[in-house]
Amino acid sequence: PGERTTFVYRILYNQSVDLSKSELPLVHPEHFKKVGDVQINDFQLANITMQKLTQEVEASEIGTFSFGPSFIEGYAYTMKGGEKVYDSKLLRADAPAVVVEVKPFPIQEQPLTFTGGLGKIKVEASINNSKSVQVGDPFRFNLKISGLANLADVSLPKIDCQPGFSGFFQSSDATPLSDIDGKTKNFLIELRPLTALIQEIPSIELSSFDPESKQYVILNL
Repeated sequence: PGERTTFVYRILYNQSVDLSKSELPLVHPEHFKKVGDVQINDFQLANITMQKLTQEVEASEIGTFSFGPSFIEGYAYTMKGGEKVYDSKLLRADAPAVVVEVKPFPIQEQPLTFTGGLGKIKVEASINNSKSVQVGDPFRFNLKISGLANLADVSLPKIDCQPGFSGFFQSSDATPLSDIDGKTKNFLIELRPLTALIQEIPSIELSSFDPESKQYVILNL
């Protein structure tokens, strides 16, 4: 879930054809989120015209989904006197069904801090205000997350559930503010120290799933 792929149709013509009917389910796929509109490009290969239809999609549901069969129908024509003269024979091209499997994230070895990030997570941390604060006073720090393909869907794990935070810091009940800048997602986190014994912010664990290696990536900062 959250991973993107591209569905492609390639239609080859060796004569001029007007389509009268088509069934191309990969252009409007159910169970997947479309990323932009379908892209249509034409290429000339000697006396063959190839039309390429591409639709980028994002997996949004777990399961096995079948699309098709696909087909197009139409009539060939020639130009005479500036008008189209159609052949009486109905032409048809068919393509078999395409089956796509969207796998769930592996349960085995899944970190408790995993929130659905896809890719090899990278993080930078910085404190917004002075590094010296009083007990009970709020301070803010930034986490800049990159290396993920689905930044818009990425959230932070519960900070106050990580070791070293409970009883020492109070976190805001509100969802951390966030924004996306290019290929980076910035989170603004607010904490209040509850005791003067605190000398530093404890290590924070973040994690993601790398589709290429099919393994979880764990990062501590």
